[in-house]
Amino acid sequence: MTSLYERMASSPSGARMLAGARLKHEALRSLHQALLASGMSQSELAEKLGVGKSAVNQTLRGDGNVRIKTLAEYLHAMGFELDLTIVDAGEPRKALVEGREASPALPSAPSPETVSPAPDNSREVVQVIKAGETRSLLVEVMMHSINDAQSSFHFEGQVHVVDLSNPTPGLTRSPKSFQPLGTPKVVA
Repeated sequence: MTSLYERMASSPSGARMLAGARLKHEALRSLHQALLASGMSQSELAEKLGVGKSAVNQTLRGDGNVRIKTLAEYLHAMGFELDLTIVDAGEPRKALVEGREASPALPSAPSPETVSPAPDNSREVVQVIKAGETRSLLVEVMMHSINDAQSSFHFEGQVHVVDLSNPTPGLTRSPKSFQPLGTPKVVA
């Protein structure tokens, strides 16, 4: 006789539901671990986030869908971040049954200790660009010279949209000295 879990896992939709339930369980477990480790009460967390205690209680109970942004804000308010690992479908359950840790499906990125500092032919640029009345863009770019004449460059980076009209509750605004650029400019 097969178990309910095995019957659900045997269909594509059931397997997706189980994967969703496992991820939600891990997210809630992480929130509870962070709350315990932070030494904060739910009331203190609510105050720091600028939300009601009932909202914190609902999130910690797993009522509804917890958005990734909410998870990140709660963890950050407690002094933590979450690091995710991709595993093969079904691996968490298999590892649990076998009494071992789940094995990552992809090779891990190098740890910060093993990453060498930027070479002399590299330059990091961080700029804030005003993108309308209510938004700014935080642009981070690393430039690497790819030849000795420094006439060719490789760029890598990321852009973050900062919504100034809807600040994150509990976080302070930018310092008065913060001035986004009116228009993009080339930084030498």
